[in-house]
Amino acid sequence: MRIGLIAPPSLPVPPLGYGGTEAMIHALATSLAAAGHSVVLAAAADSTCPVERIGGFAGRSVPPWAKQAQNCRT
Repeated sequence: MRIGLIAPPSLPVPPLGYGGTEAMIHALATSLAAAGHSVVLAAAADSTCPVERIGGFAGRSVPPWAKQAQNCRT
């Protein structure tokens, strides 16, 4: 099955230090691909999820709270 996923444009998939929607999309995309599905992801341009990606949102702006979350890695 060919499956398209759309991620919010503000953070890459997978995210750096933030575990919200982008982390779930990464887990879903990689699991579906491992199950043999053809997965296409529309996400921020600096995303590194190992599935086919289209476009990429140019000029992403990271909100201040997200920058703080990226610095809170354990």
